Amino acid sequence: MIKLADESICTGCALCHDVCTTGAIIMSVSEDGFKYPIIDSNKCIKCGKCQKKCPVINDNEFHESKNALYGRLVDGIEFNSSGGLCKALSKAVMLDGGGGFWSSTCT
Repeated sequence: MIKLADESICTGCALCHDVCTTGAIIMSVSEDGFKYPIIDSNKCIKCGKCQKKCPVINDNEFHESKNALYGRLVDGIEFNSSGGLCKALSKAVMLDGGGGFWSSTCT
């Protein structure tokens, strides 16, 4: 049986989802807004790739970092990665009319 990090300690990195070749892992969202993996046992072929890559249950280079940042915008968009942060910053730029945000903060 494949066992991933418990929801209480999962970082929501989705690496297990990304390495799953059968699409057996979906990222669900808890009531608190945090993402965690759910395994569809009908699709899982028990290859173990997800377990081997999980930085929480394995002692690898990803496990060394103990600090993480997480944010949430007022409208509920969440981000726990640089990609999500980019979306938040892009939205701020668009709401400010385009270039004004960057010209006023980056000069």
